[in-house]
Amino acid sequence: MKFLIVFIAASCCFLAGFSQTNPSAATKSDLMQRSRHLRTTGWIFVSTGSAVTIAGTAILINSLSTDFTGNYKSQSALGGVLIGAGVLTIAGSIPFFIQAHQQHKKALSIAAANYGLPVIVQSATRQPFYPALRLQWQF
Repeated sequence: MKFLIVFIAASCCFLAGFSQTNPSAATKSDLMQRSRHLRTTGWIFVSTGSAVTIAGTAILINSLSTDFTGNYKSQSALGGVLIGAGVLTIAGSIPFFIQAHQQHKKALSIAAANYGLPVIVQSATRQPFYPALRLQWQF
């Protein structure tokens, strides 16, 4: 049994390592689209988490009852579970917003520029401009 578990874990690691491909060069529009998708996913998580938290609060308030001493007792744990799930969903949206911002910054650092290339034409040096892609990394 131990051998089977070790074999499955090792094969998963080896398959994941050998199945990676070289990523293609991302263009500015690809990075901007990726940023928009990540930001949309983040907002979906925030809105879903907020709705679940509000529903959990409503269920928790509705299930509270008082006993004869005036103390509140909850009849079910569903409200608390929904509140916890909603808060975790909202917290889970934070990495999506961070990654969207990083993709947006990376997209803005890629810019098209015209660079001059010296060429000798009829014993004179000219610098015609050619479009080129400039990649600027800021650390």
